[in-house]
Amino acid sequence: MKIINFNIEKEFLENVIMNLSDEIRLKLYKLDEELFNSLDYNDDNAFLNPILFYYLFTKENKLTNPISSIINNYLAMDSKTVNQHADYFFLSDSNIKIYKSSNPFLTSYFNLEFEETTEETIQKNIKPLFNAWEYLKTIIPEFCEIIEITTKEISIFNCKNQNSFATLQYLGTTFINVNDQIANEIFFIDDLSHQCGHIIFYFLTLNAQDFFVPPMQTKLSIYSNYKDNRSIYDVFHGLFTYTTTLNALSEAYKSEAFTEEQKTEIIGRIGFYLQKFGLDIKLTDNPNIFSSKGMKYYEMFQKSFETIYSKYSIYTKQFNYSNQNYFYNNDLFLTLNKMEEIIV
Repeated sequence: MKIINFNIEKEFLENVIMNLSDEIRLKLYKLDEELFNSLDYNDDNAFLNPILFYYLFTKENKLTNPISSIINNYLAMDSKTVNQHADYFFLSDSNIKIYKSSNPFLTSYFNLEFEETTEETIQKNIKPLFNAWEYLKTIIPEFCEIIEITTKEISIFNCKNQNSFATLQYLGTTFINVNDQIANEIFFIDDLSHQCGHIIFYFLTLNAQDFFVPPMQTKLSIYSNYKDNRSIYDVFHGLFTYTTTLNALSEAYKSEAFTEEQKTEIIGRIGFYLQKFGLDIKLTDNPNIFSSKGMKYYEMFQKSFETIYSKYSIYTKQFNYSNQNYFYNNDLFLTLNKMEEIIV
């Protein structure tokens, strides 16, 4: 399948996941045979549980409870035929779990303080989240199939000083922070395609150093005069998630499912990300950064940027984003860009 101009071979991705699950089986057997025997050997999902990945591959995990009890709790009543469980439920028509309690990674690793309980956050945001997923499955069904292969769970939370994220340390979970966000359907289309995109790219680049010439944690600023504290690996991930996010927003913009007001927000977000995408394409246009393997990906990112830019720049180049911060804010966008002047 293609995400704009980035080609993903589904069979390759499935083989990567299968090989990783086998590696986890072997590692768990050597480390904890009793826990290994308690799992269904033929169930890849059991061995690809994010918390198990965290336990096995993170050198300094901070889980306080015995791992066996946590895993058994997470795997309880794991059948897809069970739509409702005391601890979790499934994202509509999918195998992706949404846990009602706070994720142990957030509480043990980050020690976050939440603005409200996880159940309260979910109750406030479940409708737009479900609607966003239904829209995504309608407008980009193949991408959603890839999400379901790679994303095991979604953790929604509300706290200050923490971005939405996905991490290799807890592979398979999308963490979405709704703090200070207008968490409508467009927000969730944006953040789902972004954070789930990170998870997909982690699987595509498990041997990440193979994509770079210098060490992957080398600072991007070494290759330009631009003040930037990100590593070349971080920026590489960003190029992929700009691709997945802009693909979702572009398809949403073309859809008849959204109101004029929603399309105004969509085109505002497209212009916002095009600026960021274009800058990072320019900053990484350097033969000393990527290996031949990495360059193949970079060229697909470059073509993806050019495709979206050619479609939307006639509208977005007029937009003023000078009052925006790191995250897009539609209210701020509309203070400088009048809705009646935006072509939708």
